[in-house]
Formats: sequence, structure tokens, C-alpha cells
Amino acid sequence: MPDILNQTVNFRINDDVIDIPSMRSLNPDQYLAYVDQSLFWMDHHEVLRATIGDYAIATTQEQIDQLIIYLNTIKADMPKK
Repeated sequence: MPDILNQTVNFRINDDVIDIPSMRSLNPDQYLAYVDQSLFWMDHHEVLRATIGDYAIATTQEQIDQLIIYLNTIKADMPKK
């Protein structure tokens, strides 16, 4: 973990989440709805947050760009379906 992340917050999670077999069976529209409705939300400070845990994912457009780069990097290691 980078030194900048030395201040962390511990969250207790008591939310239901989708299981892997169910996630694998989602069609693209269902998956997009899952991402939009169950994984992320934008707070009143325009911070992208995780729905489960309520932690910040990105606070700027540049961080979203970096997140997209990261996701594209790991995409190659994942199965197609």
C-alpha cells in the first residue's frame, strides 16, 4: 500500500452481495444495472463511492481515468465469459 494511504478507515459490511455464479450469468444489460444500482453511487460532493462500505472510489475525473486504465490492465487476465 502506498505511504499516502497510511490513514485508513475500517468498515463493517452487513450487506447482501451477488454470488459469483449469478454474476457470471448476467447479460451485459443486467451487469450494467448491477454496477449502476448496487456497486457505485455519487455523493453530494461528486465523490464516486462504493455502495457496500460507502468508501470513496474516485474524487476527480483524473482518478476515474486511472481507474479505467487499471480495469483495462486487469481485463486481459480475466476469462471472456
